[in-house]
Amino acid sequence: MTGPARNRDILTLLRAQRNGVSPIRRDASTVGQTPGGSRLDAGGHDLKRGEGDDGPARLDEASASARAHPRASQAAPRGNQPRVAPGADQASDHRAITPGSALNVCDTDFEGCPGSIEAPSRVRRGRAFVASKPACPAGREQHPSYARAPHAPPVTATAPAKPKPIVWDLTPVLPSMKGPEVQRVLDRMEALTKEMESWRGRLDSIQTPADLEKVLALDVELGDLASRVGNYGHLMFSADTRDEEVQAFMSKMENLTTEIGNRTRFFDLWWKSLSDERAAKLTPKDPEKRYYLDRVRVFRPHTLSESEEKIIALKDVTGESANDRVREIITSAFKFKDPKTGKDVTQSELTKNVYDPDPKVREAAYKELWRVYSQNENVLSFLYQTVATDWHNENLKLRGYPSAINVRNKGNDVPDEAVDALLAVCRENTAIFQRYFLWKAKRLGLAPSRYHIYAPLTKDKLDVPYEAAKEKVLKVFGSFSPKIQKAAKQVFDEDHVHVYPAEGKRGGAYCATVTSTMTPYVFLNHTGDAQSLKTLAHEMGHAVHSVLARDRFPLVAHSTLPMAETASVFAEMLLHDTLMREASPEDRVAILSEKMGEIYATVMRQAYFVVFEVEAHRLVQEGASTSDLNKVYLEQLREQFGPVQVPDDFQREWQYIPHIYASPFYCYSYSFGMLLSLALYGMYREQGAAFVPKYEALLAAGGSDAPERLLAKLGVDIRSKDFWRKGFQVIDEMMRELEKSA
Repeated sequence: MTGPARNRDILTLLRAQRNGVSPIRRDASTVGQTPGGSRLDAGGHDLKRGEGDDGPARLDEASASARAHPRASQAAPRGNQPRVAPGADQASDHRAITPGSALNVCDTDFEGCPGSIEAPSRVRRGRAFVASKPACPAGREQHPSYARAPHAPPVTATAPAKPKPIVWDLTPVLPSMKGPEVQRVLDRMEALTKEMESWRGRLDSIQTPADLEKVLALDVELGDLASRVGNYGHLMFSADTRDEEVQAFMSKMENLTTEIGNRTRFFDLWWKSLSDERAAKLTPKDPEKRYYLDRVRVFRPHTLSESEEKIIALKDVTGESANDRVREIITSAFKFKDPKTGKDVTQSELTKNVYDPDPKVREAAYKELWRVYSQNENVLSFLYQTVATDWHNENLKLRGYPSAINVRNKGNDVPDEAVDALLAVCRENTAIFQRYFLWKAKRLGLAPSRYHIYAPLTKDKLDVPYEAAKEKVLKVFGSFSPKIQKAAKQVFDEDHVHVYPAEGKRGGAYCATVTSTMTPYVFLNHTGDAQSLKTLAHEMGHAVHSVLARDRFPLVAHSTLPMAETASVFAEMLLHDTLMREASPEDRVAILSEKMGEIYATVMRQAYFVVFEVEAHRLVQEGASTSDLNKVYLEQLREQFGPVQVPDDFQREWQYIPHIYASPFYCYSYSFGMLLSLALYGMYREQGAAFVPKYEALLAAGGSDAPERLLAKLGVDIRSKDFWRKGFQVIDEMMRELEKSA
């Protein structure tokens, strides 16, 4: 991931804190590229939507574009969203006070991470919808198209030719971390906060929509400034994770935005306390402002008192947030023996081997990965059980949500029925990917095994220098829509792209939207291979989404998590079709096979992570042990893979998926986004040029309405299993073409 990617982390947190909605934290989960073309996420997993792609989900921060507002007014579930993000790559919230507003990040260092879903911005408990793109799908091991979260381990690799660095210009965000201009921003934030506080005793005197809009205007400006100071630190940190001054600045801004969120929380609580009649009288006629305010009130039944919300917000800093950092610290320190050299390597360096041409190396890499995790599974399991218990205690016991996953669904503004239909259709279509893995194993002369699902068919033949990749993506976009091409060109022209790997630079890729009116930033680790090209198309898709939605009311400019990957995945499909047309018959098979692997990692792998979470959250409340959770995960893996052998060691794979710790139930956004994009692409093939303005309008709508209503305008019913089956029909067509080549 979110991909996703727009950044609203900070706004989301701010508002979430104010609204009493758990910030859904998006840890940018975009992808860090691995030699196999995969992307890495915050957990060092590949985001290719394969292993280590726990997604963005992900959030990426990779493509995360969540607004960070001090209050995150749209009460969204708290559960972390991938941090900006993470892709991913977080919903339509508004502000959460966490530095790093909307990031679409697909930041994954684990195998198979799908990559950029808007980077997760964290929606703090009780408030805001997440307004960023989801982070890269969790556990994706193969595609670099997804970036990883800002806290993912830094990469030390450098581009082969050591090209001249191309770095972004952050001066539109802040000129630096110190100095008079920065102080003016901080002083303005304090002045706005005090002005907001001055309304505390006057809110009941508000009699007209115009009066209410005065308060909203303060909220918007405060959120934009909070997003700037928060994202500046995250963007700087991504470029050099070793900079202690940057880390100190990030921590300072997180504390500042948390404080502002607490001081301004009263407004959202007041708005939710009004009767329906009085709220209707004061609501502006503007449909976007109405939607935003209506969304805040959706969380009325789940909002606590102001003092209770403050306690939760403060507690999260040393509770939920600290818990996830402990996990990151522990897993980032893991050392593995390289199966080729025997030397100590990091997780991301080890998981590159799951794409190695030698089946013995792939198997050895997995065995080494699970060996180290088995030595630490008790502490990792304890941390997960703490997450699940905290989620249950706060959201079900205190806030009164009917189920653990409903917290996420409500934050995403997606009905439970739609998510149930999505997951059910995924489970009924496991045979399609089982056919793919059997076809691939036969073609490679291997026994079908989980060890070899990312085995390369051919060596990556593409050598695409950055400038050539840039021109290719712009040409592909232009052939579809000049408007979309122009939006992408704006990002390049304003020097908002950080291109090559460098010492201390974090891995992965993501798109970050700091404010709705600022041109988004795209973070890459371009190495010139095919995956680098795909990653660029993916993240620029996120950027285009943000640019086209810039005229929306700022608090609803960013789409919700499930919608965050639409533009990024659609962009990849446009590029895929172009590459297929230009390829030889032999290369077409390789390209199509790789695309099937990516779709698997983004759709089926992510869906099953959520299937596991639903059961795991229930079991934890019943006192389940690590062995109990391992057993359930392994059973579900074997259901997913059918005739493909799944060794027992994979039973602990769930422990290595960052998203289930940082952003519970986040990963279905990847499945949602990919299947939706496939269905939309199918519509484009049927309708041709007539589809283009409809698609442009969908992106331009941002998060200005519920996903269900936005998609209904295109004839899509997300509650219908038949709609989700249309996405699988496209996948089945691709699989049939592969089978004909056997």
